[in-house]
Amino acid sequence: MAKRTYRGLLCLSDWVSYVILATMAVVVSVDVLCRYFLGFSTQVAEEVASLGLVALMFVSLAGAFDDGSFLRIDAFYARTNGRLKRSLDVLFHLLALGVTAVYCIFVGKLVLRSYTTGVHADSYLATPNYLPQAAMLFGLCGLLVAIFAGLIALKRKHTDRATE
Repeated sequence: MAKRTYRGLLCLSDWVSYVILATMAVVVSVDVLCRYFLGFSTQVAEEVASLGLVALMFVSLAGAFDDGSFLRIDAFYARTNGRLKRSLDVLFHLLALGVTAVYCIFVGKLVLRSYTTGVHADSYLATPNYLPQAAMLFGLCGLLVAIFAGLIALKRKHTDRATE
């Protein structure tokens, strides 16, 4: 069940990334077409693209981690083997888990503060600041789950080797 939930989280983050990217493409394309053919700008393309880029980066963190090359430096990692490689894997996962957990706490506090104070961007859309910050928090929480799942997978791999 946990594996299915984890795969569902990865699938959800992928689909959210697709929607963000498609929205950015449509808004920027409409703005370019309006400028070229109609002689005016929608005034929102830059803001939507900027917010989308930030959201896209954070939402895709879990998928990037799941691909396996998020934490290690491949040139160094290729020169290690056996026990050292397993130890580095565990160390990197534990460090990443700690840093990401702290980051989640502070971004969560930021989202809550932005929501309660009602801060908006000084722009044409006047986007509430908690919206892009919530995307950051969603992505960081997904990364936290992915790192924890990676630790569990490392433990299972180590247990399987020990029983062979």
